[in-house]
Amino acid sequence: MGTLARVLSLDGLHIQGYDAGWAFEIGEFMVKPHLIDHSAFYACGLEVSARGKYVNYRGDFRRHGRQGDRFDHFLANPPEGVDALLMEGMTPQP
Repeated sequence: MGTLARVLSLDGLHIQGYDAGWAFEIGEFMVKPHLIDHSAFYACGLEVSARGKYVNYRGDFRRHGRQGDRFDHFLANPPEGVDALLMEGMTPQP
């Protein structure tokens, strides 16, 4: 399990950074971020598990950006044992 990259406290708000590909815990939740194709720099999808349940949030359903191969990799290697798969897309392209 990786360590959180940054921790910042600002006006009572506790902000934690992370490294993509490394799992970390928030309370009883295990979270693992994965880089995705997105117009926002360092955008990540998330694997979240707790109490025997597993949710995979992939973010944008896109492959036309500078990291489109990440979506192709996801299609070729879909997650197993997912209880819910969440995706979104503003302008999906074939």
